[in-house]
Amino acid sequence: MNVSISAQLGLPATVHLDQGLVELISSRPPWLPFTLFSQLQIARHALSIGTIPASGSLSTLGSFFEIELRIVEEQSTAFWSPTDRIIFLGTKLMLYICTREATSSWWLINGYLTATSIVQVAASGDFPWAYAPLRIHKIVLNAVCLLLLLKCTRYRHPISTDTFALNNLICRGRELLSQLPTSSGDFISRVLMVVDLLSDVSGRPRSENDLEKLLVIKTRMGANIALSAAKFAREESMRMQEGIGNQTLLNPSELAGMEDLDMLLDMDWGLE
Repeated sequence: MNVSISAQLGLPATVHLDQGLVELISSRPPWLPFTLFSQLQIARHALSIGTIPASGSLSTLGSFFEIELRIVEEQSTAFWSPTDRIIFLGTKLMLYICTREATSSWWLINGYLTATSIVQVAASGDFPWAYAPLRIHKIVLNAVCLLLLLKCTRYRHPISTDTFALNNLICRGRELLSQLPTSSGDFISRVLMVVDLLSDVSGRPRSENDLEKLLVIKTRMGANIALSAAKFAREESMRMQEGIGNQTLLNPSELAGMEDLDMLLDMDWGLE
């Protein structure tokens, strides 16, 4: 849980696996259920992916983690619930976001496929979406934001021929997120306002420069697109208070309660 929540915020986990637990994860003992064993493996890989350095060979590191995750999937997929699968796919999404700057388009294509799978699993009739944990909602939120980036920014070229499917996925994800109970100014509602600002329900994109603002935060430890979107909403609110923002974009009263971002925004995110 600690690893998952920290990774979603682009932060290093505040707990680390001791050697005994690492040895336990390497080979499942008979008394450990398959589901718990796979969850521990996923958490270990999420911890490792969250510490990928900003420099270095992204393709080499990404290939290593991708192989490790593929092994986990082959060994455990038969025992996963839909929630387990979304958590696993969310870990893969972290990897593909972190490696988006790699020279090969292979990483972006796999990011698209992973985000597609996340939306499809969450939208399936068997998944209890309304009662899912908040981290599941944020994984879907990240998937929708990544799909927006793949549609309208410089990252769009590898999948530019699949625009109809991309629009449909964004609309389905947005429809799921709109079903969540939100309060004025909370994390989900702020990001949804930015999603609506950048791409309306019919799928018509805003300008490429607007979409690039979803990548405000480029941290060495993860790459949380949803947090970047919330930061963008905060900056727009501040600009409106100063009288220089676009008053038609965001409602200041909707963004009033943003204290939960104060600590995060004051941190050194290692902007590129």
